Amino acid sequence: MTGDHGFSMRQDIGFTLLKHKKIASISICNPFYGTRKPEKQKRSALLHVTDIMCKGVALVAEGLSLFEYFKLNKDLGVFGPFGVTGISMGGHMAALAGCNSLDPIAVIPCLSPFSAGPVFTEGLLRNWCAWKELDKQISSYLSEDQRDMESKEYLRYLLDETTDLTKFPKPRCMEATIQVAAKYDSYVPPGQGEYYITTGKVRNCGGRHTLMSPPLHWA
Repeated sequence: MTGDHGFSMRQDIGFTLLKHKKIASISICNPFYGTRKPEKQKRSALLHVTDIMCKGVALVAEGLSLFEYFKLNKDLGVFGPFGVTGISMGGHMAALAGCNSLDPIAVIPCLSPFSAGPVFTEGLLRNWCAWKELDKQISSYLSEDQRDMESKEYLRYLLDETTDLTKFPKPRCMEATIQVAAKYDSYVPPGQGEYYITTGKVRNCGGRHTLMSPPLHWA
């Protein structure tokens, strides 16, 4: 999830599922987070726009690889059915993994957008982007028909082209796909949920994340 450089918050959700629903879980250390964070990077503030794409590709590939590992290594036990979930950015990554999985798996993205585009150009994170620096660099990346684009417009275009879920295949098991959204979310534009929790993103992540356990079990 966005800003989570450890495992404690996700472990709380995992322990609840294991104790009450007998559902085991694996938490991945996000690329560019925690022990995988570049030396010069401060907390969650990525140094380059391309880091967003690299992080997403790596996380999706690692998640799908774990499914294959447990499917192939029967000596570890019989696991399944499988599912993916995450909160905020992690929820979007879970959705991308579900769209790219060749197997029917449960997909439960929580408090996440359909695309990273509006998050960085419309939500609160727009205030954390170095727009002036991007304005200085953007000209070398624009094609002839993009010359009039400003950095914010180009970033929206770039992120929508690479992260918009509508551009990917649907998960193979749509009946096990549930989008969880918060009614009061300053990071993600409204109207993108199927199961709503009556809090905002920060409050839920800060102590009410157990509200997200029901849809994980339903899927």
